[in-house]
Amino acid sequence: MQGKLSGFGILALFLIMIVPVYAEVSEFSIEKSFYTNDEGVVFVGTEDVGSKIVTVLMTDPNGKESMLVSAISNSDGVFQTIPKNVDDFFSIIGTYQFTAFTIQKDNSKNISLEFDGNKIFEPTKYVLELNPIKN
Repeated sequence: MQGKLSGFGILALFLIMIVPVYAEVSEFSIEKSFYTNDEGVVFVGTEDVGSKIVTVLMTDPNGKESMLVSAISNSDGVFQTIPKNVDDFFSIIGTYQFTAFTIQKDNSKNISLEFDGNKIFEPTKYVLELNPIKN
């Protein structure tokens, strides 16, 4: 009986050791408010575990998805990508979607960037405000 329990304990410990730890990207943005065609865009953010590879995928206005860049976060979970030239990746005028994730795309953060032919920037977000109707 004791042999079965110790065997079960070893199996449980082994399973705990091989279960991967999934980090979740908690913040994701660009370093500056906009980048011109001759600059390199830098993505910054945090993930909640630390020392993980963060991948950034880009989806262009036509829906074509491609890996843009990866970065390794520090022990506090902060990451910063190397600069990627705007001219090299932004060719179609429109809205681009960016997804940052560690291992699973399900645990990702998304941002949208607008390209107008000369620069990329985060589109302005409008807040709809409702005014009360007087009696």
